[in-house]
Amino acid sequence: MTYKEWEEKYSPVKNSMGCVREFDTTGPDFLEVQAANPDTVWTECCEGESWYIYPGLRFCNRMCYYITEKPCLSEDKDAAI
Repeated sequence: MTYKEWEEKYSPVKNSMGCVREFDTTGPDFLEVQAANPDTVWTECCEGESWYIYPGLRFCNRMCYYITEKPCLSEDKDAAI
């Protein structure tokens, strides 16, 4: 799945400027991520020179988190966007 397909399928939360909101890995943002439905949390990770978005809360190589309006479907539980 491409980033655009993911964005259309799961509707990530937007910031006040209408852009996809990136939640920080610490502080109030991380508290908000922890309080969210786990099926709506996605983690952006850096692996070498590549960047991926994985469903769920991850800690290794994490750059930021996303929260989506729609929960991750079982068919996408192993997806890397």
